[in-house]
Amino acid sequence: MNLFESVAKIKDVATHALHAITTEEATKTALILPMLSALGYDIFNPYELIPEMDCDLSRGGDKVDYAISINGSIRIIIE
Repeated sequence: MNLFESVAKIKDVATHALHAITTEEATKTALILPMLSALGYDIFNPYELIPEMDCDLSRGGDKVDYAISINGSIRIIIE
């Protein structure tokens, strides 16, 4: 499946199942992870896609939903 087909499928889910996507976790599962996968990220590789990454260096505890690491360096943060 190419990028355009993948995005069309995600759009269909967003359009037709919107009433069922009522939580943050449902949004991540139904929309965010499929989009990241369509963009070529390995969503099952914890070295590439880091869920719930700690981002507060001063006191700890604050987390972002996902961080994407490219060649061992955090490049994208998704909240």
